[in-house]
Amino acid sequence: MNNIRWSQTLRRLRVGIIVLSITLVVGTAGFHVFEHWPIFQSFYVALLVVATLGFGELQPQSFGGQILTLMLISAGVGTLYYLVGIIAELAIEGQLGFRQERRMQQQINRLRDHVIVCGYGRVGQQVVAELQREGQPFVVVEINPERGESLAERGVLVATGDASEDRVLRSVGIEHARSLIVCSGNDAINVFITLSARAINETLFIAARAIREEDEPKLLRAGANRVITPASLGGRRLVSLVLRPTVVEWLDVLVHTDNLELWMEELHVSDLPAFHDQALLELGLRTQYGINIVAIKRDGVMMTMFEPYIKLQPNDILIALGSRSAFNRLREVGA
Repeated sequence: MNNIRWSQTLRRLRVGIIVLSITLVVGTAGFHVFEHWPIFQSFYVALLVVATLGFGELQPQSFGGQILTLMLISAGVGTLYYLVGIIAELAIEGQLGFRQERRMQQQINRLRDHVIVCGYGRVGQQVVAELQREGQPFVVVEINPERGESLAERGVLVATGDASEDRVLRSVGIEHARSLIVCSGNDAINVFITLSARAINETLFIAARAIREEDEPKLLRAGANRVITPASLGGRRLVSLVLRPTVVEWLDVLVHTDNLELWMEELHVSDLPAFHDQALLELGLRTQYGINIVAIKRDGVMMTMFEPYIKLQPNDILIALGSRSAFNRLREVGA
């Protein structure tokens, strides 16, 4: 049950309790006045009437007491059943909510080589949309319960909590994750999250968002592999759009379009053992698969000019152009 529904149900419960209390007070005072019973006995009879358990040995004899009894039956019994319904609703929905949380945690526990997204603000929403478009398994860590519940209702795997806590990071499988995207709206929080994540998983690839450019070095020292500053990134893109609009359009098509045959991808030679120590030309990537290698990253250096007979090393990363189906076939053969 989400927070809004929970608060609404609690409000209804409070109203029901207040109405029932007023009914019992009025019934107790009425029986005391009309039947001249002691306060406790008047309360006892009023409670029996509201609970539809009869009168016992005491029964109202006066006309006023009988009218009061009719009023208690019509008002009190309805209120009592109303409260019972709310309590049953709380119990049932609470149990269902617990089962949903347990089922979601089981799904998160099965994740491997996934992406963890910390923060679901404006940047986090775009990150999630891109990951969904790519078909990449991911889980979101969001400290705001309402945002977390909204994601869960949409079928997104989410853990509600503080991502800077080791317990929360472990609960989303950081030991088995592929990468971590830190995109909360506070640079200090992003630094803490990065520190915690790096302490748990030393090989994790961490991409972090920095709101202020001066906080970028702090995130790098905390363990982030890459830091993005939306302001500077947006500025560079705006200038590129003005000076090189066709180039930007071409890159957008390569990176962000689903329906294009040509696709830009990175291939890790470590995942393609059949290509180890093989010459690039001899692999026939262009002739057999229609894949063009545009760059090779080796030992941290990006090579855009290379001989066709260059031999691939296990740690090389290839930047390539081709169709998605071609990349899938290549991975099957290279593995």
